[in-house]
Amino acid sequence: MPENHIQYSKDYTRLIKANTNEKIVMVDPRCKMIESFAFLENSEVKTVVLPPSVEVIANEAFRRSNIEKINIPNNCLILEKAFINCHYLKEVETEQICDNIRADAFNSCISLKHFNFKGVEELGVEAFFNCRLENVKFDSTLKYIRYGALANNNILSVVIPNSVIKIESRAFDNCSLKNIVFEGCPKEIDIDAFSHNEHLESILIMNPMFLSVHKEFCEKYKDIIFPNTIDNLLTTKTFRQVNEMNVKLKKAIDNTEDIADIIKK
Repeated sequence: MPENHIQYSKDYTRLIKANTNEKIVMVDPRCKMIESFAFLENSEVKTVVLPPSVEVIANEAFRRSNIEKINIPNNCLILEKAFINCHYLKEVETEQICDNIRADAFNSCISLKHFNFKGVEELGVEAFFNCRLENVKFDSTLKYIRYGALANNNILSVVIPNSVIKIESRAFDNCSLKNIVFEGCPKEIDIDAFSHNEHLESILIMNPMFLSVHKEFCEKYKDIIFPNTIDNLLTTKTFRQVNEMNVKLKKAIDNTEDIADIIKK
């Protein structure tokens, strides 16, 4: 096969294999799917430009490639292990990704520090395990954070939106977390969802129901939860303070300030 050959299906709707040493690959505008293993272990391609027509990036499509930058069309489906072990991937451009990021999709992308989670409803099992994500901002669409989805990252502060229903075991394991804010009251939070965050300083609760629904979780973190009792939370003064603090916290996260300092004030 020629050195710079990119193989498509006959109708050009599927990119089957990219055997090329070009640094930049412009995918054909008729393409709708990047097939499994299309860029597997390709060490030459650094940038991939996908047209708006691409609807699916299949399993292991870019596995262990040296890709550094890619744009992902709105609502494009990213299947299991699509970018697993892409150690040089540091820039993923997208306005609104698909609602479900599948298991291991970006597992061990150790150069990836930022990601746009707008429109995401579910983060699959270990979807971003062992990346280097820092300042994550979730959309109000987020519902499920699966096992190990964001484990082994550099996330110092996180706001869990009111929309979240379930946070599974080790979801934020070993993330260097210092501060957590719960805007709502998820139906399920695994007791080990935030394990191995040795420098965790504060957990802010915004919903009175949280303290009664998640008693085991609150007991585990009783020394750093604020407010730490339902009576405390329901007092007019404290409830007003918490809401005022929420506004400050969101601004602080946008400016990567230390949440713990605000809570102590």
